[in-house]
Amino acid sequence: SVVAAAVYGRAARAALPAGGPGRFQFEHVRRVWAFAAGMAGITATGTLLVNLDKVLLGRWLKLASFGHYTLAFYAASLMGGLLVAPVFNALFPRNCALVERGDEAGQRRLYHLTIQALITVVWPVAAILSVFARYVLQLWIHDQEAVAAAEVVLPYLAAGVALNTLMVPAYMLQLSHAWTTLGFKLNLVLIAVFVPLLYVLTVRWGLRGAAANFALMQGTYLLVGMPLTHRRLLRAAVGEVVMRDMLPGIALCVLAAAALTGTREALEAAGPGLRYAAICGAWAALAGGTALVSARVRPMLWRVLTGGVPRTG
Repeated sequence: SVVAAAVYGRAARAALPAGGPGRFQFEHVRRVWAFAAGMAGITATGTLLVNLDKVLLGRWLKLASFGHYTLAFYAASLMGGLLVAPVFNALFPRNCALVERGDEAGQRRLYHLTIQALITVVWPVAAILSVFARYVLQLWIHDQEAVAAAEVVLPYLAAGVALNTLMVPAYMLQLSHAWTTLGFKLNLVLIAVFVPLLYVLTVRWGLRGAAANFALMQGTYLLVGMPLTHRRLLRAAVGEVVMRDMLPGIALCVLAAAALTGTREALEAAGPGLRYAAICGAWAALAGGTALVSARVRPMLWRVLTGGVPRTG
């Protein structure tokens, strides 16, 4: 981080107009202190929300069980780090520019596109992880006991990450408008509700209950946070988001996951090469199908593949 800061600082100085040495101006800090404080609050509560289950489960579970849960959680969280973060980092500056210009129509288009793009990228992976958790984990961990324990909870955790993905565009919109109070308050409410529920579910169902608590928490975050965001920033958009942006891709992934569940026994008897080729083929077909049913991703994909004018429909 220190090296990155030095590189960024050098690049920033090189990009500035020539002139005398600059001076620090506190008025700029005064203009953004409320937003900075809100972001600090979201970061602190978000970090607590994401990691508190590990802290508590470390006390409530045996070490081996805790290790299996952490293994599955890390496997699921890779979807956020490898798939969601690049999309957010690429589109967030564009969204801020649209907000600065007051281009509400542009904000709406980018918002709908972001949701469909994230569903296309993340949900097919989540479906494959949920159905073929055992085989994915076997590629990574050559310990049958750990795989058997982690594969039970990985589908719940993958579902939780996938649900959280649907809230990312709304969160991006909130930050573009410098609106941090909603995210901070939601995090506090989620902590108050789901920490006690985590204990209840863990005591009753063990690792499976702890993973289910994570999925329930992310689903609640979506069901509460998205309508509140739309009520202030994108009025009358919830219906289109649900019916046009979410439903086609999500329904396809859920139906495909249900259909693929019946193939697991056949894959068990197949050799490793054929097995993983079939899993990769299922993911590719599902990702392509999800892109094709996404009204805003499909024309962009067509333009990339053909280099021509995107088809609309």
